[in-house]
Amino acid sequence: MPGASGLGYNALIGPIVKLWRIGFADARIPSASEVSAALALTDPNLVELDSENQTVFLPKEGMALDLGGIAKGFIVDQVYDLWDKTGVEGGLIDLGGNQRLVGKAASGIPLWQWPIADPRYPEKRSIATLTTEPKAVVTTGIFERQSKIAGKEYHHLIDPNTGYPVESNMASITVIADNGLLGDVLSSIGFYAGIPAGYDAIEAEGQEAIFVTKETRVYQTSGLRETLAITV
Repeated sequence: MPGASGLGYNALIGPIVKLWRIGFADARIPSASEVSAALALTDPNLVELDSENQTVFLPKEGMALDLGGIAKGFIVDQVYDLWDKTGVEGGLIDLGGNQRLVGKAASGIPLWQWPIADPRYPEKRSIATLTTEPKAVVTTGIFERQSKIAGKEYHHLIDPNTGYPVESNMASITVIADNGLLGDVLSSIGFYAGIPAGYDAIEAEGQEAIFVTKETRVYQTSGLRETLAITV
């Protein structure tokens, strides 16, 4: 997707993720010089692609891919393709935050009712209910993985432009997309860029999204205004 890295998705963020180790016992706050050095290794223009041999070369020592932002979506799509080939008519593919709704819901109707988690209590209650056709539903939020360092909570969503966890009023975003991989990329872009830039990027791709702020304000793209019911 053109401009994706500028809006918040960069698969070369590996060196920065390794610095922070958010979600692990050895999580720490890296020094400014460490962050600066790691950022220098994340320039997409450095990557050398060889389409003939289907290879990717990272020319600088320390460069590393981190495909965590798209891996689940890719796997969900692979499972979906397998289901399609074997004639599965309906079901749910669920890889924790990355779902693919397939065919009819359990009720037998072609539309699905899908809960949107309240980011304050993600395991306990929803903040809205979405009615949707069977599509990919991908959620990115600050509640997914955190570490407390020196008394402060840090989430795992690193801004590839700064090298630090994203600082904004965004708590979560749920993207409804044609496939899981696209949903993964757009959920990252939407969360990092926020409103209006992330909102506009998702609408430009013809997909839909639900943004939830830390103040639990809910914003939805234009195609969801008749199908999203706020429940709190």
